[in-house]
This record gives sequence, structure tokens and C-alpha cells, in this order.
Amino acid sequence: MRKNRISVQLVTTLALATLVLMGVAAFAAAPDAGVKGLWLQAPAFPKAGNDVKVLEFKNNPKTGEVTYRRMLDALVTFEIRRQPVNGSKVQRPKDVEVLIKKRVDNDPIGDEMLKANRKKTRIKTDAREFTEVLTYPCATAEYATGANEDSRMNSALFIFTDLYTFEVLVSIPLDSYDDYRDKSRAWLASLKFVE
Repeated sequence: MRKNRISVQLVTTLALATLVLMGVAAFAAAPDAGVKGLWLQAPAFPKAGNDVKVLEFKNNPKTGEVTYRRMLDALVTFEIRRQPVNGSKVQRPKDVEVLIKKRVDNDPIGDEMLKANRKKTRIKTDAREFTEVLTYPCATAEYATGANEDSRMNSALFIFTDLYTFEVLVSIPLDSYDDYRDKSRAWLASLKFVE
């Protein structure tokens, strides 16, 4: 009888320990681990830790919209956004030109800086290097925003699937752009779809 009680206690203790460990593992998982349907991940972007902070995670299962925004070294923001094609203003690569023009032109800075930022805008509506890897039409955009110490270089990748439009946006302070340019390219090159 005593051996039976010890066995039951041991099994109960092991079961509780397993549940606690599963809870810790679930808590430690990235916020986007529970996104349903087609989702995009960037394995090369650093995992959460001292240098990486989650700024925003929104997942609306009813609409399918997801926003996952992180910050690295209190400088660089990295955002993955998913929006259903229906209802999106960016449904095809050509739509990227209009969106980026609005982002640059609606920046509340002086006319001189606005002209300078417009000159830095580069849009590629046929980004074949990404299309070949991700197997969906892609477009890219590089554009500047802000002025003086608030100037940022933004690199955006748009991916057009049957159901969703994805945008991956890397925003780097202009003063730090050279330090992070190669890293940001590696993050974009590592993108992969998961379901």
C-alpha cells in the first residue's frame, strides 16, 4: 500500500512538473507562434532578449490582420504586417508606389527636407530576387523619413499572396544606417513562410 502511495505521488509530481515546464515553454515562445494561416518569420532576426524588445503584437483572427513590431538595440525597428488582400489598399506591386509616396509626402517636415527625402526614394515593383525565393510577386521600397537627428532610412518588402499582402519594414536611424545595412539585408534574406 505504501509503495502504491509513493508511486501515485511520484506520478502526480512528474505530471505537475511537466505542466509547469509546458507553461514556461509556452510563455517563452515568440508572440507570433500562435498566428493561424500563412505567416512570415525572419529566423535571422535576433530572438527576444536584452537587445530585442517587442513593441507591438496584434493578432485579429476575425480579420486575419497581424502586426508584429520589434526593436533592436533601442534603434532599429523590424515589423512584419499581414493584411487580407480584400480591403487592402496595397493589392498588387504597382500599389506600392502610391503608398510610399504618401508615406514620404505626409511626413511633417520642412519643404527642403521633404525634397531631399523624395530623392532618396527607390521603388522596385518587380523584386525578382525575393519572388524567386518566396514564390509570390514581391516589391521593394527604400525611402527616407524624418529630418535632422530624427532621419530614418526605411526598407520595405511587400509580398502578394492569394489571401494576404505582407509588408516587412526595417527602419534604421540615418546615423546608424551603415552599421545595420548588412544585418537588415540578412534578416530579409532569411524570410520564410510558415503555416
